[in-house]
Amino acid sequence: MSEQRSEPDRSVTWDPSSCEKVEKVPRFLDKSAIEISSELGEPARKDSFKLGERQDEFRIELQNTYPLTDPRNRDVPVREWTWEEKDCNLTLWFHQVNEEWVVFETMKWNDGTEF
Repeated sequence: MSEQRSEPDRSVTWDPSSCEKVEKVPRFLDKSAIEISSELGEPARKDSFKLGERQDEFRIELQNTYPLTDPRNRDVPVREWTWEEKDCNLTLWFHQVNEEWVVFETMKWNDGTEF
């Protein structure tokens, strides 16, 4: 008998039903990429960049952890994963801690949000 793997129920973990405003989802902070993948499944989008390459309003909160006033932070590698559920999105940002990718910032946002 083959085992079928079902997709995780994302509504339990990040509640895409209430997505009227931009908000943090602190329950994901400090979780590893492996834990997140297990809990949420594959994201709709994945991106990787150095922090200094993306200085837009959408990613401004990343500078709370890595202020760009310190030139060394421009080269910090970041991974950005986004899940989509109807018009609601969950974006998690990962940085490397002891060679493991760990969430350091989160945002739940609506497709209509202007950044």
